[in-house]
Formats: sequence, C-alpha cells, structure tokens
Amino acid sequence: MNLIKSMKLKVINILLNTITYLKNQKFKKKTLTLHNLCFNLYIHSDLYKDQINYLNHFIYCSQFIQESNITYKVYYIVDDFIFQKIEEQHSKYEEFGIVESFVGEFHKKYKYQGFNIFAKTSANSQWSKKDFIVIKHNEEIFIVLSSLTDNKERHLLRIIREAVLRYSEDNGMCMFHSAAVALRNKGILISGQSGSGKTTLMTHLITGLGAHFTSNDRVLLSLNDKYLKALYFPLAIRLGPGTVKGNSSLRKYIDNQLTSRIQIHGFQCLNDININQHFKTKRKYELTPLEFSVALQTQLCDEVTPVLIIEPCIRINGDKIYSEVLSADEKLKLFLDNCFTPYDESWKNPWIFERNTSLKTLVKYSNQIYQFILNEVKIIRLNYTVQTTTKEIVCEINKHFT
Repeated sequence: MNLIKSMKLKVINILLNTITYLKNQKFKKKTLTLHNLCFNLYIHSDLYKDQINYLNHFIYCSQFIQESNITYKVYYIVDDFIFQKIEEQHSKYEEFGIVESFVGEFHKKYKYQGFNIFAKTSANSQWSKKDFIVIKHNEEIFIVLSSLTDNKERHLLRIIREAVLRYSEDNGMCMFHSAAVALRNKGILISGQSGSGKTTLMTHLITGLGAHFTSNDRVLLSLNDKYLKALYFPLAIRLGPGTVKGNSSLRKYIDNQLTSRIQIHGFQCLNDININQHFKTKRKYELTPLEFSVALQTQLCDEVTPVLIIEPCIRINGDKIYSEVLSADEKLKLFLDNCFTPYDESWKNPWIFERNTSLKTLVKYSNQIYQFILNEVKIIRLNYTVQTTTKEIVCEINKHFT
C-alpha cells in the first residue's frame, strides 16, 4: 500500500509540474461559446491558424457571442517531450479503466486525486498516428499530441462536442438521430435510421424550398416553457455518391476539390458512378457544415422550432412519390429508434465529461420530449425513389408544411 501511495504522489507531482510547463508555453487565445458553454482556448502558436480555421467550419460566427453558464480552459499543444513523460508515468500505474468513447475507439482512463487522464496510446513502444493524451483537472483540460498524431486539428472539436453533449443532457435535452432545416421561421426534422436518406432529403429541401441548414445526423432537442427547440450539433455532412451526382451544386463543389476533408478514393469520375450500384453505400463524401452551406448557397441557422418530422423511405425503384401520416405506434417506434439519450450508437459512453444526471432522469427527460412531439408535431413518412425529382418532393412536402 505504501508503494502504491508513493507512486500516486510521484505521479501527482509530475502532473502538476507538467501542467505548469504547459501553461508557460506560447499560446494564442480564442474564446467561443456553444449552447451556453464557454471555451477559452489556448492553442500553441504554431497550430493556431489551422486550428481556428478548422473550428470556424463547424462553429460559426453567431455561436461565438452567446452568453455562457460554464467556462472551460482548454490547452492544446503538440510536444513529444511532454507526451512521452506523461505516457511513461501512467503506463507504470496499473489501476485504470477502459472507456469506449466513440464506436470502436477505446481509451485508458486513470484517476489521480482530481486528475483524470485519458490515453489513446499504442501497445508497443512505437507511437502511432492515432495517439493522444487528455488531462482534465476541474475546469481545465490539456490536450497533448505527439508530432506523429494524425488529423491534429480534429481533437479539439471532439472535446468541445463531448462537453456540449453531456452538458445538454444534464439540462434536460436529448440527442436525436435527425437532420434539421429551417423554413419560414419553422423547423423540419428528418429522422430515420442510417442509410434511410436523411441527408439526401435535406439536400432536396435546401435546393428546392430554399430551406436553411440547421444540423445533420444529430440534433439536440430541448423542451422549455412548452416550446420544442432543435439545436445544432457540430458534425460533418456525409453524402452518398448518388446524392452528389444528382445535385449540380454539390457536384461542382466537390469536382473542384474545394473540400477540407479527404474524399472518396476509387471513383474516377462522378459521371461513371452507377447510382443503383452504390445505393446506401457506406463510402461517403464529407463536407464541413460551412462547406455544405457554401456549396448549396444556404444560410446557417443553429436553432429551429420543429413543426414537422419526416421519416424518409428512399428506394431504388417503386411507385411514385407519396406520403403518409404515421400511426401512434409508428411514431413511438420512430422516436425510440432515434432517441440517442441516454444511449448513442456512436458516442457509447461519457468520456472526458461525466454525466451528473442519473439514467432514470435522462429517460424521464426524453419521455417528456416524446409526449410533446406526439401531441404537437406532425410526423409523416415520405416514400420516394432515387429517380424522384426535387420538384416532386417539394410538392409532396408542401401538403404537410404550412
């Protein structure tokens, strides 16, 4: 026991010295807020320009000026010396847990008297491109990468995303598997399982109705004073080859290689893509929210009041487009299948930020939101095929949206 206690004290001293060292580095500061959380970002000078440019693609201007309830200090640095020093210490300490932060991605979690360390490091002595370390101490977070870490700009956004998700859930919101657009000061949610055509339908609504982009694949639902709100959640927009090929604006944007993310390898030309062959493929093009809005010349709207929920049902072939109002049982199934609080199929477990609310209470919040949706929001299923035109889709949806 004395040996373990001595080892812990040694690690604490090293961590305190490490944090002092990190704070004395040359940082540039940037403050942003998102959904009542404030982040004071301290980014190493050499990384600042690329990192802020990347964040601007996901957290746009209106979200930099909101009021906030909680403030986090986040330090972001690439330093091989510190990375190795932390790695050597925590690897000697055998008491740790394993956290699956994202589907298929596991981290070791160590706790030392108020310090939480999350390490994604290689099993052998060779560092890999996916290695990184995060230290959380109260409201201070330190992201330490090695020079070999790949996609360095993405780790800061992951921390912000995690903080927003857990804070929102603790405050009565629920994560919903849905895209969202704003139209005439009202909101339309497009909800369904992966591959059902959410993003494809969203693209039709923006192109055909002039709707504004709100969020893709995930929205945070908030119920306050009998008003339902759908809030933006920062994720990339993943587009199937057929969706891109069928939209001239997206096609031009991607053909001109104006995207910040590596696109699909193996497709020689969009002209050569057989839509039927690649229907519901998992190989996607990716655009950031800013790139998506520029490509489609749409505005960004980070909060909407939903009045219509659409469950898309896209097929290769079949009858002409038609819509149907869901029964009570179908509405319940749609909500249960796509309500991702407290269990999200991608964000498996709380990671850097632990929940402060019990699972029972989270389920209670979700049930309250469902009851409101059941009574106040119209829910339809839209059946259409890959050959259905934007004009036909707009005409059908206008029957339900006023």
